[in-house]
Amino acid sequence: VTNGFAEVMILPVFMLDSNVVGAIHGFMTKSDLISSSLKNDVKEFINSLILDKDHQIYKSMSFSNENVRFYDINPFFYVMECLLKNSNPSNVIDCLKSIITLQMLDYKTFKESNGTIIRKDPILEKESFHKYGSFDIDIIAEKQYKDFLSDKKSIQEYKYTVNYIYLLLLKIAQINIYEKDKTPLKKVNLVKEHFSNSIGAFSAREILISIYYFNNNIGSFIPVQKDNIDEIFKVIYNSAIDISLLRMTEFFLHLGKRDKINNLVYPVTIEKHLINIGNANKFKSQYSIKENKFFTVFESDMKMVEKSKDFEKLLDNSKYFNEEAFLERFKKDILSPEYVEKEIKDIELSIYQYKYYVDNN
Repeated sequence: VTNGFAEVMILPVFMLDSNVVGAIHGFMTKSDLISSSLKNDVKEFINSLILDKDHQIYKSMSFSNENVRFYDINPFFYVMECLLKNSNPSNVIDCLKSIITLQMLDYKTFKESNGTIIRKDPILEKESFHKYGSFDIDIIAEKQYKDFLSDKKSIQEYKYTVNYIYLLLLKIAQINIYEKDKTPLKKVNLVKEHFSNSIGAFSAREILISIYYFNNNIGSFIPVQKDNIDEIFKVIYNSAIDISLLRMTEFFLHLGKRDKINNLVYPVTIEKHLINIGNANKFKSQYSIKENKFFTVFESDMKMVEKSKDFEKLLDNSKYFNEEAFLERFKKDILSPEYVEKEIKDIELSIYQYKYYVDNN
């Protein structure tokens, strides 16, 4: 701390989902088989990692290597997404090889060749060698994958994050089927009341999802119309995994307490629904309470929702959320993993009973 100010190490990070990783892997390994539009998208993304010499940040800092990458690329979410979706580990490691190639890329040559020359930068390659003890990308990828799986604490915290989101999505589905005669506005208010009173949390992203869902704009995320009940729960759970990408900013700021590095995460996806939800929530403030408790307050931007008097009322959350009171409640471990799992089982049973009744009457 100097003159009342603390120096904080911040690392800007792109967090990629499986669709983006798949596109990069296709570009790196099977470029001739992918469409020209996808090629251009990947090239544009890779070029966005490079800090131009005319950039204000570049001018204000000294770099030992002019081939500088301003944004780090972190495959943590990709590995966790594949782990929870039971993807083939060998396929995950293959894709990690492409991400590692991207991390060691000679960006200057890549840009000058319009993406036709992909080769390693010697300085970045040495940095990777110091970290993993090898120049072999196959060995590095396997080690990186094992490192992710050995971090049991982060995996546990991530699984809890997904379970929490899954619980909220299940509650939205339950309200929709049991209160089907109510207006979208009344359903959203029921969601808010439940989040505030029963769960003890106020989740802006999931409330925004409920607004879309009750107006039939995001049905594939919560497909209660499907016939197979197990398939319903599987799709909703996978949706929870997808939505957890948007929570990686808070997730990694929390992990920064352990690593002494504050990762400023930028989620990267091509999923339109996720992009809309992400764009509609602007960070307002952040609170860190204790080791396992970190949350963010958002200003919701409702421009993508139909403009009407009813929906304008949704912007006023004062009835359901008071930051000071919420801070006190949040300290009491209301959202313990055991509580979340119990609530999940109760709501799954409720939805199952509803589907069984409808199917047999």
